[in-house]
Amino acid sequence: MSRKIELSDLIIKAYVHKKNGELSKAIKVWNTLLDHQAADKDLKANAYLNLGHLHQLEGSDDLAVQSMSSAIKANPNSSEAYYCLAYMAQEKQSFKQAVEYFEQALALNNTDSGVYNNLGNCYDQLNQTTKAINAYTQAIAIDNQYITAIYNRGNIYES
Repeated sequence: MSRKIELSDLIIKAYVHKKNGELSKAIKVWNTLLDHQAADKDLKANAYLNLGHLHQLEGSDDLAVQSMSSAIKANPNSSEAYYCLAYMAQEKQSFKQAVEYFEQALALNNTDSGVYNNLGNCYDQLNQTTKAINAYTQAIAIDNQYITAIYNRGNIYES
Protein backbone atom coordinates (compact mmCIF):
# COMPACT_ATOMS: atom_id res chain seq x y z
CA MET A 1 0.00 0.00 0.00
CA SER A 2 1.42 3.39 -0.91
CA ARG A 3 2.10 5.98 1.76
CA LYS A 4 -0.41 8.41 0.27
CA ILE A 5 -3.13 5.78 0.45
CA GLU A 6 -2.15 4.99 4.04
CA LEU A 7 -2.44 8.67 4.95
CA SER A 8 -5.73 8.99 3.12
CA ASP A 9 -7.13 5.96 4.92
CA LEU A 10 -6.07 7.39 8.28
CA ILE A 11 -7.74 10.71 7.55
CA ILE A 12 -10.97 9.01 6.50
CA LYS A 13 -10.88 6.77 9.56
CA ALA A 14 -10.39 9.80 11.86
CA TYR A 15 -13.33 11.68 10.30
CA VAL A 16 -15.57 8.60 10.49
CA HIS A 17 -14.77 8.17 14.18
CA LYS A 18 -15.53 11.85 14.81
CA LYS A 19 -18.80 11.63 12.87
CA ASN A 20 -19.80 8.59 14.93
CA GLY A 21 -19.05 10.43 18.17
CA GLU A 22 -16.02 8.26 18.91
CA LEU A 23 -13.78 11.17 19.83
CA SER A 24 -11.08 9.21 21.65
CA LYS A 25 -10.72 6.87 18.66
CA ALA A 26 -10.49 9.86 16.32
CA ILE A 27 -7.80 11.39 18.54
CA LYS A 28 -5.84 8.14 18.45
CA VAL A 29 -5.98 8.03 14.64
CA TRP A 30 -4.86 11.68 14.28
CA ASN A 31 -1.94 10.92 16.61
CA THR A 32 -1.04 7.90 14.47
CA LEU A 33 -1.08 10.13 11.41
CA LEU A 34 1.27 12.61 13.12
CA ASP A 35 3.79 9.80 13.59
CA HIS A 36 3.55 8.67 9.95
CA GLN A 37 6.77 9.16 7.99
CA ALA A 38 4.97 10.55 4.93
CA ALA A 39 3.07 13.28 6.81
CA ASP A 40 4.31 16.69 5.64
CA LYS A 41 4.07 19.97 7.60
CA ASP A 42 0.69 20.94 6.14
CA LEU A 43 -0.82 17.56 6.95
CA LYS A 44 0.64 17.68 10.45
CA ALA A 45 -0.77 21.19 10.98
CA ASN A 46 -4.16 19.93 9.82
CA ALA A 47 -3.91 16.94 12.17
CA TYR A 48 -3.09 19.21 15.10
CA LEU A 49 -6.04 21.47 14.20
CA ASN A 50 -8.34 18.47 14.20
CA LEU A 51 -6.89 17.26 17.49
CA GLY A 52 -7.46 20.70 18.98
CA HIS A 53 -11.07 20.67 17.89
CA LEU A 54 -11.60 17.17 19.27
CA HIS A 55 -10.02 18.09 22.60
CA GLN A 56 -12.24 21.15 22.73
CA LEU A 57 -15.31 18.98 22.11
CA GLU A 58 -14.18 16.77 24.98
CA GLY A 59 -13.85 19.82 27.23
CA SER A 60 -10.06 19.59 27.44
CA ASP A 61 -9.27 23.21 26.68
CA ASP A 62 -5.63 22.96 27.77
CA LEU A 63 -5.03 20.10 25.33
CA ALA A 64 -6.91 22.03 22.66
CA VAL A 65 -4.61 25.05 23.11
CA GLN A 66 -1.57 22.77 23.10
CA SER A 67 -2.70 21.16 19.83
CA MET A 68 -3.37 24.53 18.17
CA SER A 69 0.05 25.74 19.27
CA SER A 70 1.57 22.59 17.78
CA ALA A 71 -0.26 23.35 14.52
CA ILE A 72 1.51 26.71 14.43
CA LYS A 73 4.87 25.06 15.10
CA ALA A 74 4.20 22.61 12.27
CA ASN A 75 3.09 25.39 9.93
CA PRO A 76 3.73 28.97 11.13
CA ASN A 77 1.59 30.23 8.24
CA SER A 78 -1.59 28.60 9.56
CA SER A 79 -4.04 31.47 9.95
CA GLU A 80 -6.67 28.91 10.96
CA ALA A 81 -4.62 27.84 14.00
CA TYR A 82 -4.27 31.45 15.13
CA TYR A 83 -7.99 31.94 14.59
CA CYS A 84 -8.79 28.87 16.71
CA LEU A 85 -6.54 30.11 19.52
CA ALA A 86 -8.17 33.53 19.28
CA TYR A 87 -11.65 32.08 19.40
CA MET A 88 -10.79 29.99 22.48
CA ALA A 89 -9.31 33.04 24.21
CA GLN A 90 -12.41 35.06 23.29
CA GLU A 91 -14.66 32.36 24.76
CA LYS A 92 -12.69 32.59 28.02
CA GLN A 93 -13.11 36.39 27.89
CA SER A 94 -9.34 36.84 27.54
CA PHE A 95 -9.94 39.62 25.06
CA LYS A 96 -6.41 41.06 24.95
CA GLN A 97 -4.97 37.65 24.14
CA ALA A 98 -7.74 37.04 21.60
CA VAL A 99 -6.90 40.34 19.88
CA GLU A 100 -3.25 39.27 19.55
CA TYR A 101 -4.22 35.95 17.97
CA PHE A 102 -6.84 37.50 15.66
CA GLU A 103 -4.25 40.04 14.47
CA GLN A 104 -1.77 37.23 13.80
CA ALA A 105 -4.44 35.36 11.84
CA LEU A 106 -5.18 38.49 9.81
CA ALA A 107 -1.48 39.06 9.12
CA LEU A 108 -1.54 35.69 7.35
CA ASN A 109 -4.98 35.98 5.75
CA ASN A 110 -6.66 39.37 5.67
CA THR A 111 -9.66 38.28 3.61
CA ASP A 112 -11.76 36.66 6.34
CA SER A 113 -14.65 38.89 7.33
CA GLY A 114 -15.49 36.67 10.31
CA VAL A 115 -12.07 37.23 11.84
CA TYR A 116 -12.51 41.00 11.52
CA ASN A 117 -15.95 40.77 13.10
CA ASN A 118 -14.64 38.76 16.05
CA LEU A 119 -11.72 41.15 16.39
CA GLY A 120 -14.25 43.99 16.53
CA ASN A 121 -16.16 42.15 19.27
CA CYS A 122 -12.97 41.88 21.33
CA TYR A 123 -12.11 45.53 20.86
CA ASP A 124 -15.67 46.41 21.86
CA GLN A 125 -15.28 44.37 25.07
CA LEU A 126 -12.01 46.22 25.75
CA ASN A 127 -13.80 49.57 25.24
CA GLN A 128 -11.61 50.37 22.25
CA THR A 129 -14.45 51.80 20.20
CA THR A 130 -12.48 53.22 17.28
CA LYS A 131 -10.62 49.96 16.75
CA ALA A 132 -13.88 48.00 17.00
CA ILE A 133 -15.54 50.23 14.39
CA ASN A 134 -12.53 49.85 12.11
CA ALA A 135 -12.60 46.05 12.44
CA TYR A 136 -16.36 45.87 11.73
CA THR A 137 -15.90 48.25 8.78
CA GLN A 138 -13.18 45.99 7.37
CA ALA A 139 -15.47 42.96 7.76
CA ILE A 140 -18.19 44.82 5.83
CA ALA A 141 -15.70 45.91 3.16
CA ILE A 142 -14.89 42.24 2.55
CA ASP A 143 -18.55 41.14 2.65
CA ASN A 144 -21.05 43.95 2.31
CA GLN A 145 -23.89 41.53 3.13
CA TYR A 146 -22.38 40.47 6.47
CA ILE A 147 -25.38 41.37 8.60
CA THR A 148 -23.71 40.54 11.93
CA ALA A 149 -20.85 42.99 11.31
CA ILE A 150 -23.32 45.62 10.09
CA TYR A 151 -25.40 45.12 13.24
CA ASN A 152 -22.36 45.18 15.55
CA ARG A 153 -21.02 48.36 14.00
CA GLY A 154 -24.45 49.98 14.28
CA ASN A 155 -24.65 49.06 17.97
CA ILE A 156 -21.39 50.84 18.66
CA TYR A 157 -22.61 53.98 16.94
CA GLU A 158 -25.78 53.89 19.05
CA SER A 159 -23.93 53.50 22.36
